[in-house]
Amino acid sequence: NLPENVDIENSVITTTLTEGAIGYAKLDTRKGYQIMGVIRLADGSHPPLGISVKDKTSHKELGLVADGGFVYLNGIQDDSKLTLRWGD
Repeated sequence: NLPENVDIENSVITTTLTEGAIGYAKLDTRKGYQIMGVIRLADGSHPPLGISVKDKTSHKELGLVADGGFVYLNGIQDDSKLTLRWGD
């Protein structure tokens, strides 16, 4: 069981076990808040669909922009600053 504010970064594991074997895997986790919201740009429009939302300091991806600017972000810290980048 994981604490409420811990999320697994990549929950897909590919491995091959033989009959009767017990497998263990190390999983990378991310600690922080989970936030759902809508992102609007200064002109009131939404960022393009599929744009990555990253932490400005660690450069880790925290989520993706969905239709209408909707986002689900995880791993948000109290002092997190977020960046979105598209185009050149």
